[in-house]
Amino acid sequence: MEIGKIVGFISVVLVIIIMLKQYKPEYAVMTSIFAGICITLYVLSYISPILDQVDVFLSKSGTNGEYAKTLAKGVGICFITQICSDVCKDAGESSLAIKTEMAGKAGITILTLPLFIELMDIAFRLI
Repeated sequence: MEIGKIVGFISVVLVIIIMLKQYKPEYAVMTSIFAGICITLYVLSYISPILDQVDVFLSKSGTNGEYAKTLAKGVGICFITQICSDVCKDAGESSLAIKTEMAGKAGITILTLPLFIELMDIAFRLI
């Protein structure tokens, strides 16, 4: 990932947003959201190889491939929730941002519940 491209893009967008806030504040918010989506898509293109490597590590360790899928889904939920929450905060909707974070936490909890149950079964068998 080339952080220079990201920083340069953000710098240009920031100048545009500052100028738009003076004349058309509603366009400034939309520009911020669009820039956030662009940056997110760019960064997501670099996450796939990382998840593939985690899958390789898990397969070499002899564990179930479902763990890698759960990890990937969890990371996705975290990223999407954080981005959505930040967009809400940028738009001045802090209450909606808090609800978004709560929904993300609930999603992670629901996603990991089967793994937690499996872990508890292993613990009880060892006892």
